[in-house]
Amino acid sequence: MTDLVLPGGLTPDPARIWHVTPVHAQGAWPVKSSPDALDYGVDFSAFLSGAGDTIRTHTVSVITATGSTYDLTSVWDAHDESRVLMMLGSGVPATMQRVRVKITTTQNRRFEQAMRLWIVDYSAASGKPLMALPTGEQLTTPDGTPLSGTVT
Repeated sequence: MTDLVLPGGLTPDPARIWHVTPVHAQGAWPVKSSPDALDYGVDFSAFLSGAGDTIRTHTVSVITATGSTYDLTSVWDAHDESRVLMMLGSGVPATMQRVRVKITTTQNRRFEQAMRLWIVDYSAASGKPLMALPTGEQLTTPDGTPLSGTVT
């Protein structure tokens, strides 16, 4: 497996990675509050292993985004051979958000995994998260592009 370099040297938290089985099902991640900016992921390894396939490209989109300041925001996303990882921030409190993770494989399969994420109501709504480390360093994608925090 290729080592995936993530912004800020982040190590993904396995507790927030959904594992796709060979039988398709809608996924759900652990809850977050609006001010949280947390990494989430979808692990397609069991789904892909039967055919010896790997991820070639991916897209992440927030299905429930409306253009609001408080929309759930995909800050960044990346993939390796079997996983798609992303940083999610903001989100309207007391809502169930839906995120679409689409992959195209090296063998030209196309697959879409829909994920649910509950934004809890015990924290006030927060706008798009800051894209800098506490040191003030601007977060960038692995190729050096500054992260904007826009809804994708």
